[in-house]
Amino acid sequence: MKIQITPKITEILTKDLSYAEFASSLLKDEMKPFEKKYKMTSEEFFDKFEKGELGDDRVWFDWYSLALSTKDWDDTKKEIKKVIRAA
Repeated sequence: MKIQITPKITEILTKDLSYAEFASSLLKDEMKPFEKKYKMTSEEFFDKFEKGELGDDRVWFDWYSLALSTKDWDDTKKEIKKVIRAA
């Protein structure tokens, strides 16, 4: 289905996409020390944390909040790209 959006809306979405990419990148940089210290990717960590395999230490919640925010921004990027492509 083709979505009808104006060039202005496309421009706004493109700017929002840029912002989402920037935010996601910053969050991924913040997770690198966790990945290095605990020798696992943030994706591996996220899966283990969600399954309850890591316990309740404060550090896991700090990392989890970064990982969850990153996931939200990545989902936002995906949706914006989908709308721009469909336009």
